[in-house]
Amino acid sequence: MRLAAQLGLSFARLLDSVSPSVIVFGHEAFTIERTLVQVARHKDIPTIGFVHGGLQPLWGRLGNVGDADYVMAWNKKILRS
Repeated sequence: MRLAAQLGLSFARLLDSVSPSVIVFGHEAFTIERTLVQVARHKDIPTIGFVHGGLQPLWGRLGNVGDADYVMAWNKKILRS
């Protein structure tokens, strides 16, 4: 948690310097990444969580763990209707 807080402070400074319009995370379901998503959210910067394996059935529904504003995923199971 301490490392996540330290990285969050550094990330906040970086965001102030760069002013991105969006941030894409490789996977934002872990403590550090969730902290960075919250820092971006506090600065009104939208975040995207990139789920490289697609969304898998989780107790009868498609599920994803994370705090990003949007989720980008691909998977053959998703593409079939």
